[in-house]
Amino acid sequence: MNACTCHGHLGLEPTKVPDSVLRTLKGISIPTITMILRRLGYPGLFLSGVAPRTSEQSFAGRAFTGRTLPTRADVAKIQAGGGSLHRQAFETIEAADVLVIDARGDVGARVTGDILASRLKYRGAAALITDGAVGDLAALQTIGLPVYSRGVTPVTFGELHVMADLNVPIACAGVLIMPGDVLVGDPEGVIAIPQSVAAQVADEGAETERRDAFSRRKVEAGHPLAEAYPLSGTLRAEYEATKAAGRAQ
Repeated sequence: MNACTCHGHLGLEPTKVPDSVLRTLKGISIPTITMILRRLGYPGLFLSGVAPRTSEQSFAGRAFTGRTLPTRADVAKIQAGGGSLHRQAFETIEAADVLVIDARGDVGARVTGDILASRLKYRGAAALITDGAVGDLAALQTIGLPVYSRGVTPVTFGELHVMADLNVPIACAGVLIMPGDVLVGDPEGVIAIPQSVAAQVADEGAETERRDAFSRRKVEAGHPLAEAYPLSGTLRAEYEATKAAGRAQ
């Protein structure tokens, strides 16, 4: 069991997605990202069943992954004493990273409570996501860290889990996540974006959000859907003129 920083036999070279791309993606809705990814040939990257557990529900960050296995008495004994990979994840994560823990969908024991989550917050992590469970829910609400999970339980990590690897490809909620991929969360849930297309999704998503906001304003002003969504005719021309004027400023 070790901490790895490579993509191994999957053959994909990691690249660091710029902070500017993360800032753009944070303002794009999950439905918009889902639509763009599907068009680019990446369906099925929404983390099914993973729900927000704190009031902070908007983030974008690079994946720092952890893979768990079912624990066993002899392994648990070796891992005891504070030197486990589980704790190492919380001590080595970098700013703007998202700790994504593959808990095998097992919600019987938590992957974090409030103290470990506080360490993530201190180190500048963007969020914590797991297809398992978290604990200390009331205290988590006071930390200011977006936390998403499938379940909530008071049972501690080591009773069911052992951290086997860090920064390796994992499956979380049925989605393949590579170290460095981008995770985006909002009140609807979390979606994974392959790092190779993150900048393209950010650019197209920002444009889609601007266009949809224009459409909504027109619908609220009384224009029929046939004209306003999608934009057509004079409304399309008005939008393009408004966009061109914005670029010229």
